[in-house]
Amino acid sequence: RELLDPAIQGTLNVLKAAKASGVKRVVVTSSISAIVPSPGWPADVVKGEDCWSDVEYCKQNGVEIVLLSILV
Repeated sequence: RELLDPAIQGTLNVLKAAKASGVKRVVVTSSISAIVPSPGWPADVVKGEDCWSDVEYCKQNGVEIVLLSILV
């Protein structure tokens, strides 16, 4: 519970703040690694449910650990 409770509370805080601000959609991932690295994604485009780490890029650059976040 030492790790789980703060994670749950933090997620709830984000969702409540998003709702209060009028945000219509929130994308929750297991880790930032699920969407970064994504070198083909335009820098000026907000990342959303269509943006995932580039699997081939991760394999070629030795960051296979990132693949776990994508597959989880």
